Amino acid sequence: MDRAWRTIALLGLLSLAFGPRAQAQLDTLSQRLLQLDQVLREAVALRVLEVARYLVSVEDEAALPRQFALFPAYPNPFRRQATIRFQVPEQVRARLEVYDVLGRRVGVLLDEELRPGVYEVRFEAQGLASGLYFYRLTADDFVQQRKMILIK
Repeated sequence: MDRAWRTIALLGLLSLAFGPRAQAQLDTLSQRLLQLDQVLREAVALRVLEVARYLVSVEDEAALPRQFALFPAYPNPFRRQATIRFQVPEQVRARLEVYDVLGRRVGVLLDEELRPGVYEVRFEAQGLASGLYFYRLTADDFVQQRKMILIK
């Protein structure tokens, strides 16, 4: 993105050197570059939001998970945020919670009806002290808990 802005600045300087006709052409080119930059920024932001919310949108029935699973958080240990992946083999109400070492709930990351698939949720640790935390996935009769370490 920085390269696009540098190009626009360079084009502006060139337009000053070559007069009004060149400036009009460069202004048109600058506008096109700015539009392209905006489109790219929006596309990247949308894609990042999709990845953060749902890792996989399952289109192939054969690719559906066959069992519940809660995977290790990564990175672990982590500084600001950790990513937690899990999978559900059937439509189910799922709840993903985070607890401190004393068993106090510090957050509910997810509490909703999910379709079969693999999911990824980002845990933001703002305002929390360094230490050991546990995250627990509850979905029907399935309950699994894992630990992660916050280092500040």
